Amino acid sequence: MTTPSDSIASAAEEEPKSGGGQTSPQADSAKKLRPILTVGRANLTDEEIKSSGVMKMLVERFDDYETELTRLRPIENELSEVKADLRVTKAQLDDVKKRKLMFEIVSLAMAAAGSAMLSASKSLFAPEMLPYGVALALLLIGAALAAKIVQLWMK
Repeated sequence: MTTPSDSIASAAEEEPKSGGGQTSPQADSAKKLRPILTVGRANLTDEEIKSSGVMKMLVERFDDYETELTRLRPIENELSEVKADLRVTKAQLDDVKKRKLMFEIVSLAMAAAGSAMLSASKSLFAPEMLPYGVALALLLIGAALAAKIVQLWMK
């Protein structure tokens, strides 16, 4: 189905098929097509642009665009607010992630230090200090396990 703008454009694009090198005024005006209404892909001559029907169509299209713009402005404002909230939430999540990573590092370090101290307690401590060294190593390991439990509980 062809629309009036399609038929106007196709009629304006047709070359005159008269012989000779002369061109008619219609052929000259057909060569001076202006692309307007790129959405509709209509090419109109200067005379067609000046017609009242085209003007009415342009006014109607302009009104449609204004209505659409009025509808989209609040959505744009809401989108910018959501983006700002998203940035804040992302920053908060990054902080939580950093805290959890630091918690993980500290608990692993305590477990490693406690295990190393426990395994090397005979050579690190004098015989009279051995029970205190073992207690300190077990305390470090217990604190690391407690930190892991708290970390899992916080999820």
